[in-house]
Amino acid sequence: AQGLGSYGAGGVHVYVHQSRAAGYLDLPPSPGMAGERVMFSGKVTVHGEGGAFEVAEMALEGLGARVTGQVNAAGLYEPTPYVHLDLAAKASRDGAWTKLLGLPPPSGEEGASAGPELRRPSRSGAVEAELVFGSTPAGWIIRKALLRDGDAALSGTARHAEGELDFDIRADGLDLGRWLSARRPALPAASAPPRKVKGRITGRDLSLGLVHIARLELNAQGRDGQVRIYPFTAKTTQALLTTDIRIAPAGGAPSFSGSSRIQALPPDALSKGPPVTVAGLTVSGRLVQDGASGSVKLDVASPGKGWTPPWLSEKALKAWSILGGGSISCSVDIPDGPAGSWKLSSIEARTAYSHLTGSAEVSRDRTFLDIQADHLDLDRMSLLSSVWEGSLGGYAPWPVEARVAAKRLTTGGVPVDDLLMAFTASPESLRFSTVSGAAFGGRFNGGLELEDKSGRRTLAAALTLNGMQAAQLSALRPGLPMLSGPLDGRISLEARASGGEPLWQALTGQAEITLGRGSFAFVSGQGASTPWPVAKASALLKASVKKQSAPRSGNGSEAALADITGTVRVDSPGVVRSTRLEVKGQAGLAASGEPLWYRQPRTDAEHEIEAPFAPKGRTAKASWNGRFEADFDKGTFSMAGLELSLAGVPGRGSLSGRPGKDGLELSGVLDIPEFDPRQAAQRLGFSIPAGADPNMWRRARFQASLGGGPKEIRLEKIQASLDESVITGQARISGQANRLDLAVSTLDLDRLAPAPQYPDPARRPEEAVPLDGLRELSVDARIRFGWLRKDRLIFQNALTEFSAQGGRFQLRQSAPDFYGGAYSMHVRGDARGPELKGAMELTLSGFLPGPLLRDLAGSDSISQGRGDFWVKVESRGNTDRRLRKMAAGTAGFEVRGGVLGIKDAPPRQPPPTAGLTGERDAPAPAAAPAEGLAFSRLGASFTVRDGLAVTRDFSLAGKQLSAKGDGWVSLDDKRIDLSLVAAVPDVGDVPVRISGPLYDPKLDIDKSKVIGDTLLNIFKGVFSIPGSVIMQLRRVF
Repeated sequence: AQGLGSYGAGGVHVYVHQSRAAGYLDLPPSPGMAGERVMFSGKVTVHGEGGAFEVAEMALEGLGARVTGQVNAAGLYEPTPYVHLDLAAKASRDGAWTKLLGLPPPSGEEGASAGPELRRPSRSGAVEAELVFGSTPAGWIIRKALLRDGDAALSGTARHAEGELDFDIRADGLDLGRWLSARRPALPAASAPPRKVKGRITGRDLSLGLVHIARLELNAQGRDGQVRIYPFTAKTTQALLTTDIRIAPAGGAPSFSGSSRIQALPPDALSKGPPVTVAGLTVSGRLVQDGASGSVKLDVASPGKGWTPPWLSEKALKAWSILGGGSISCSVDIPDGPAGSWKLSSIEARTAYSHLTGSAEVSRDRTFLDIQADHLDLDRMSLLSSVWEGSLGGYAPWPVEARVAAKRLTTGGVPVDDLLMAFTASPESLRFSTVSGAAFGGRFNGGLELEDKSGRRTLAAALTLNGMQAAQLSALRPGLPMLSGPLDGRISLEARASGGEPLWQALTGQAEITLGRGSFAFVSGQGASTPWPVAKASALLKASVKKQSAPRSGNGSEAALADITGTVRVDSPGVVRSTRLEVKGQAGLAASGEPLWYRQPRTDAEHEIEAPFAPKGRTAKASWNGRFEADFDKGTFSMAGLELSLAGVPGRGSLSGRPGKDGLELSGVLDIPEFDPRQAAQRLGFSIPAGADPNMWRRARFQASLGGGPKEIRLEKIQASLDESVITGQARISGQANRLDLAVSTLDLDRLAPAPQYPDPARRPEEAVPLDGLRELSVDARIRFGWLRKDRLIFQNALTEFSAQGGRFQLRQSAPDFYGGAYSMHVRGDARGPELKGAMELTLSGFLPGPLLRDLAGSDSISQGRGDFWVKVESRGNTDRRLRKMAAGTAGFEVRGGVLGIKDAPPRQPPPTAGLTGERDAPAPAAAPAEGLAFSRLGASFTVRDGLAVTRDFSLAGKQLSAKGDGWVSLDDKRIDLSLVAAVPDVGDVPVRISGPLYDPKLDIDKSKVIGDTLLNIFKGVFSIPGSVIMQLRRVF
């Protein structure tokens, strides 16, 4: 410095009248900024006695900036000096001064993350500033304040004096986020708070982070320490912010309150409709000696579909939209200083899908949460995590301890009731000491420990399931087999990994699962197969996963291999009473953990089977073994080299599956070589039908191709034989309807399975209609017989078609070559109600009555001729007798050109010797011929009602004998009552009555007529037929 100065009186004070000074200041390096030198120059004047100085023509240059102007100060010896500043500055936009003030890079340039529509025009040139400031003991005043940053500018004035505070500030095009974060010099503190406040802040085209503020207005006013900032509005793209802030003294603890709301604005000027409030914030509290306390409430409405403000990220807007409206409120206690704990009490949060309450305590080194929820929807709340991008670091950014209790929690679409969780989390570990709740109709509890420390990670988990409904669990994965019934289980998992190895690639675990009474069914694209009933099932499985360093040849792109061992047991009330399956194979897993394939070189299974028709409780052993492979990526499986055994009967086969148009498609073969059915029956526990021919049931075999899917298994190219019978065709087995299409060469049921014989047909037991069995029938069958014999009746080229579903059934039988004529029968039935409702139509046309009656009833009463027979009846009932009693309809028969045989016909008598003649000795009419009595027609039609068949037109027409009559046949109590009048040439009319039991009727004939014995023998043969026919039809049908 160089200039002119002097001493005051006594040499105590120094006066500098004028001087020129210059120098520099070295600033030491600081984080983010190297060491810098600031140059100084100016004219200095000092008044030592008055404590005043002046620096005129001042210039500071450095840090990429230049500051010029004048500084005046006085009263430096007083508590509050007088200061006057008149400064101007000009600086480069990227100078070191920005780091000294802590300014971040300008938005739209380095580090900008806003969208293109929010980027400010690139600023160039210098940053300029001006300041005219004065301060006295009475207050301070800013006469001029100006900041220019390219096109942006901040200007204003302010004054605080005589207990009044006034300000007027305007900002245009300024990046508020950048300048508000800068270090600001402190203004002189006032001796007392202002008694009166009045001011305003206005702005346009401002930016605050991602938010573009088109218009800003803030007005503040207050008196006697009470301040209100209102209105405070900021208009942004598609939103309007309105805020009201109040501050009031209350002794030593000033209170404050505020409210703010965001209104959604239409996206363009042409849109109509008032603004909609989408968010509102209310804050109130009090400043206390050790901090602050108050309450906060935030209300959020669901935004409209057309509201897409650019300052909200797409993820945040999507999360807001899915969560819908809601609110959160709490009481807050804030400590004075960083060492204390923030306490949040009376927390209550509501969304459209969740409601929770609780408390929290947050400090620098610990956070504790206690949450209770009526309903917690994790699926929707988890979307909030998408708002914050990046990792929090570890399991938690700082230690957290929490207890959560929820009456209903929804996760993955699964409701969980009475959930209770207690856990602790830190950057290195996560421990769930308790996890329990109710789901899927049962309960669960367990625990979990995860640790990631010093590059080594560990996992330990345990889960117990009680009484869960397997059907609800199966619904989670529709492609897997469907289960039903109560399920219990225990699952434990452990893993240790280091480096970047995923934990699951070092996993070992065990699962014990038990299924109570329920069912099991396969599922394909066509639907579910017939459920397999299960009394009890259990599985004990162990798994060990090892990382695969390099894929082995032919095994695909697996990242890890899992060795799986265990046993599966199933007990069932069905045909397969028990099953035991050994599991010992290996699975290949992809990098994501998804299974790729499974291979088991040898699979062994044992079954206990209750064979059809075997005595109740008698079972037989069955087993199979073979190689099993599954490719989950391709959706295929194969079982090759199958060796089968059923009650000692060996077999061979193979089975494979692959995806098809309608789901899984099966293919394979089944071959059972020739075996002895009698020996197999003995092992299976049932007997060959009583009375079977000893030469039958000696040889059998079966061969077929397998196809279809889990819902419907197809047996194709069936080649089977039983003794002389050869069976070919195909079958389809499913839960909806089992379908058969078979051709049988010959079948002699009288030799294979003869019907029981009853010495007294009248005492044959009445049988109940098997309604339950009819309701369970689900079949559609078509069987062609080349030759069939059943109860002495022979059917040639016969076709039987039978269908049944849901208790309704239909039977059609036809044979074009039936005793010289044609046979047709159609039966319809409905067993859905408490009794069977049925209808039958039976027609025999053009048959030879002699051979048919001989086989059907063992009668030779009619020979020669042709006959027709028809029955059309409906009935209902639940027993054999009830069906007969309720029968209603029509029936009839007709035989043309036949010959009646004479039962027990007496030997022909020689003619009387010629001699005396007279009325008493008149010659008798010629006797009937021994070979029978010819007739042109024999027939009758019946009307059936309530089990009573009534005829009014019975007739027999012949040259030697004719008869007419009427009567009835009771199907209920099996009785007959028929009255005839027989007309015999040269004799006249002879009354005949047939009555009594149907199987052994009594004939009442006027034997006073010479022809009486002959008529008795003729009609005894004819009317023994109905009982025999009905008895035989009961056996046949």
